Amino acid sequence: MNACLPIQVNRNKALGMRSDGSPMDNAYLGFGFRISHTQLAQHAECALAQDTLLIKCRVTAATSLLTDEEPTLTAPSPQQLRVPPPSLAGDLAALLSSGQGADCCLVADGCRMPAHRCVLAARSPVLAARLRGALSGAALPFPGPDGALPELLVEDVAPPVLAALLRYIYSEQSELESGGVEEAQHLMVCADALGVTRLRALCEQRLVTALDVHSAAFTLVLADQHNAAHLRSAALAFVARHATAVLATEGWAHLVLACPALQAELIALLASQYAGRATEECAEGGRNVRQRTS
Repeated sequence: MNACLPIQVNRNKALGMRSDGSPMDNAYLGFGFRISHTQLAQHAECALAQDTLLIKCRVTAATSLLTDEEPTLTAPSPQQLRVPPPSLAGDLAALLSSGQGADCCLVADGCRMPAHRCVLAARSPVLAARLRGALSGAALPFPGPDGALPELLVEDVAPPVLAALLRYIYSEQSELESGGVEEAQHLMVCADALGVTRLRALCEQRLVTALDVHSAAFTLVLADQHNAAHLRSAALAFVARHATAVLATEGWAHLVLACPALQAELIALLASQYAGRATEECAEGGRNVRQRTS
């Protein structure tokens, strides 16, 4: 092979190739430069001086990144990881408020309330049965091409009560603590009719704590009609303790007409309490007489 003068290259320069394949001297190629053996052999006379290929490399290391110690990684503790609070109840409540994706409509006294049948069926066995036609004989259809929502009538329920029930079904939150006794009574009846057992128990708990002279008889009738054993016992005991005041209320008149058996039970309970007190008084009087005669 004929020798030719060595190619003089400057620092950071190397042999390159033009687009036509001809050599390009003193071209800066940067990092990752590649040249094939075939390309190099095609220009051997200029590129390989004295059949020698000289490759010069300069390696620069950042000394600030080189340490004698092995790097250590500190894993974050579980306490440092911030977990967002649960949002399912809020998300479902927002879904109810917006009505987005609703595929049915509950109707109470002419008031229409869009809802989602999958949520209703998951939360209320009675609504689930009505939606699939197990109680009425015909399943509730899905919205048609016009987008009109099929309606499911909820009878004997006031719109505010049904709205409160829907809020609980979606968010499992209620306003019982801030609401009145009458609202809790109506909501308990609705929850019992639709099989929302936890809401019924919450209403029962609220009515136990809210017993007073004016509401006790009404609550006793309600508990007796809906088999609320705990509430019935509490209301019965309250009426017996405050019989004189309760017998003068409108609730007692309602109890006499609606549940005569309750009236008889209360009379028997009052008579038993009176007889017990009379027996205790007689026994106490006999002890006093014996003490004086002795």
